[in-house]
Amino acid sequence: MPSQGIMQHLKKEFSHLVQVHGITATIEGLIAMAEEIFAPPILLIFIYQKDSTNLVFHKGVDASKIDLKNMHLQELDLHKEHPLIIQDAETLQSEFVNLGLVNIPFYAGCILKSSAGNPIGRVELLDTNPRTVTPKDIHLFELLGKQLSHAFISEINLKLAQSDLLTIFSNAPVAMLVARPDDGKILMVNKELQKLAETEETDLIGRYTTEFYSNLHQRDQLLEILSKEGTVKNLEVQINKKGGNKADCLISTELISFHGETMLLSGFIDISERKQSETSLAINEERFRSLYNRTPVMLHSLNNEGEFLSVSDYWLAKMGYQREQVIGKHMSHFFTKSSIVRRELERMDEFFKKGYDFDIPYQAIKRNGETMDVLVSAILEKDQNGQNQRILSVMQDVTEKKKLDIALQKSEDNLRTVFENTDTGYALLDADFYIMSFNQAMQRFAEVDLFKTLHLHTYSILYFAEARQQALLQAMNAVLKGQTISYEINYVQADGSDKWYRMNMYPVFDKNEKAAGIIMAVEDINERKQNEIHLNRIVKEITDYKLALDESSIVFLTDEKGMISYANENCLQMTQYSREDVLNKSMHFLNSGYHSREFFANLWQTIQRGEIWKGEIRNKNKAGQYFWVDCTIVPFIDKDRNPYQYIAIQRDITLSKNAEIELNKSFSLVNEQNKRLLNFSYIVSHNLRSHTSNILSILNFLEKESSEKERSELMGHLKKVSRSLNDTLFNLNEVVSIRNNINLVLEPLNLLDYLNQALKVQSELIAIKKAEIKNRVSANCIIKCNPAYLESILLNFISNAIKYAHPDRIPVLEIEAYQQNDQLVLLFADNGIGIDLERNRDKLFGMYKTFSNNPDARGIGLFITKNQIDAMGGKVEVESELGKGTRFIIYFNNPILTNQT
Repeated sequence: MPSQGIMQHLKKEFSHLVQVHGITATIEGLIAMAEEIFAPPILLIFIYQKDSTNLVFHKGVDASKIDLKNMHLQELDLHKEHPLIIQDAETLQSEFVNLGLVNIPFYAGCILKSSAGNPIGRVELLDTNPRTVTPKDIHLFELLGKQLSHAFISEINLKLAQSDLLTIFSNAPVAMLVARPDDGKILMVNKELQKLAETEETDLIGRYTTEFYSNLHQRDQLLEILSKEGTVKNLEVQINKKGGNKADCLISTELISFHGETMLLSGFIDISERKQSETSLAINEERFRSLYNRTPVMLHSLNNEGEFLSVSDYWLAKMGYQREQVIGKHMSHFFTKSSIVRRELERMDEFFKKGYDFDIPYQAIKRNGETMDVLVSAILEKDQNGQNQRILSVMQDVTEKKKLDIALQKSEDNLRTVFENTDTGYALLDADFYIMSFNQAMQRFAEVDLFKTLHLHTYSILYFAEARQQALLQAMNAVLKGQTISYEINYVQADGSDKWYRMNMYPVFDKNEKAAGIIMAVEDINERKQNEIHLNRIVKEITDYKLALDESSIVFLTDEKGMISYANENCLQMTQYSREDVLNKSMHFLNSGYHSREFFANLWQTIQRGEIWKGEIRNKNKAGQYFWVDCTIVPFIDKDRNPYQYIAIQRDITLSKNAEIELNKSFSLVNEQNKRLLNFSYIVSHNLRSHTSNILSILNFLEKESSEKERSELMGHLKKVSRSLNDTLFNLNEVVSIRNNINLVLEPLNLLDYLNQALKVQSELIAIKKAEIKNRVSANCIIKCNPAYLESILLNFISNAIKYAHPDRIPVLEIEAYQQNDQLVLLFADNGIGIDLERNRDKLFGMYKTFSNNPDARGIGLFITKNQIDAMGGKVEVESELGKGTRFIIYFNNPILTNQT
């Protein structure tokens, strides 16, 4: 028989088998151990009984020949506390003959009991060999029975639990499946899962969860959580439905033992609708936030203390603040104290009672300090407990509206004034044609006191002949149907005379857009009718005027935009254009470029105001020839006082204008010469007086001096003064010659040729000074100038640049010429001693003005040169810095410049 250690191993192994392999494997293991306890060969028969007798395990017998009711010893049932051991072969022979067994000398049987002590089965051992059984062996056999009892009880409970699990699984209101943990193969699904996946059970059983989950990453996440925590609770996943649709679910998964194997039991809760709701809610929240911030309305919310919780972007844009400057701040920072106090006194109690209020007037304070009139409409929001939570407000800028209201009131007043003082008679009739209101003009038209006849029928006060009343009635009925009626009538007045009027009738609609009355407007057109005859006569006169104009003047007609619609023959002859060239064209094609943009802008502004413009214009014909016209432009005005057409009447004044221009030019030149001569007379007077004074002084000394030596010395001074006087007279003669030359001849000259000639004249001085000349004037630079003046100007500027060179450096003179608009610019730049312009700018070109210690300086060269430049219509400018050099810039008018580089 086995030792006690084997039995302890049996208990230990039983627990391990149950934990690891489950009940069935445990029972098989215990049976194998029973064989080991009693040593082979034995016959091991295991009987399990519940409700009916069932053979659970057998070995060494034919189960089909066993009578389950009679196969065991009846004595065993009486031995409930201890095993039954029989070692009598004869007794056993008769008991087990039905099993086809003979010579059974050994029998051991043990009752299996539940925890309550009730029989649940038995284990019986038979052997064909005699055995010796000790009390210890019986004890071990009894322990084996107890362990088998535990195994059976566990198996019974497991089968019941699995049966209950299947019942719950099949009828659960939650979608569930059972799958293998190793490969994810789906073994079971319930009806709710079939509904969730929108498919049949056969489409799911045998598939794998890798196909079932939409996102394999979610499945891997589930398995990772399961391996770490042993369970998964409410993990959000997405599964595939039949037809390609998907469902969002919450999955919970447990490891279970099912039919002796470890399985994954997963439950799914469909949250698709919730997800859609959450998505819709998020979208709606984003839309609300976007709408809140982007709507062109000022929105804000306040807490119970009046502090800002939120403001819209438009609110910030209108007020000029940043969001962080507003949120959490009290409203008193953004509204005037007076408007807040007024609101609290007048509106707040009612607001908290009703929970809302509209159009509360405030004055908001913008960031730049300006105030803005606003109307605030607010709603009080409460929480679920009915407590005040926040105030939602819409703020409307009514600053401009208030201005508009004032302007509108003023307009209404003006309109009322016009209505009462207009010459058109107005009356308001109801649907039965009774007069309800009227103006003064209508009172004059009716020739009765309408205040005494209000609410009387129209026929009562208007003297319509009976024959016309029917026509009037038809017209008013048509107006009540929504038509507008306008016609002229010959109205017989109270005194029997007739007069022409225009009758206008307009429908007045009620809020349902149904005509409920008539506005009758009566306009006196008698004068107009009388004027028609006069108008026809005027038309005839205008036709005659047109004929006269066409014969004597240049005539254009244009539309309101200045496009030519008519040009007479004189126009075509003067401009040398054909009618096709002119019609539907702007008059810009005649622009000679003589007049400024401001000139034409003033012309257009004048005629567009409906005023007549008169003036002289220089035009250019098709051949490029200029001609002057005396022009009168008359706007034709429509009834709204807007020009709709213009007529330009022009007279050729080319000859007289050219003569006038020449006369003005001569006058200007003479006037300029007079000014210069007057100035020159001052210079002559001063210079000659200085010389004559010196001469008189020397002569006085000569008369008084007796010494020959002194007289000889005085004669030397006299000669020196005489020579100086002679130089002065020469210079003055030169200046007079320049200023008296009114009609100076200007010729096209090659600037480079004259410049090279001047440099050649100064070549000896250039060589002595070792001066460097940088001549950048192009060979084809042509200038319109007087030859003698140009030669003198070039010589003077070249000699000055070399004469007044800086003693510490080699003289450098740069000469260049370039085109600048309508002028030729000639530039002389040297590196000489320079001029102190701050002290000498005003007298730089004065006569006998010198600015250096050079003994050769006479102060006459720049004076003569500037006079020569001025005489040719040019000008000279100077830039200089003492000790660094000087730049003279000469501007010549009317250059002829070709291909200058």
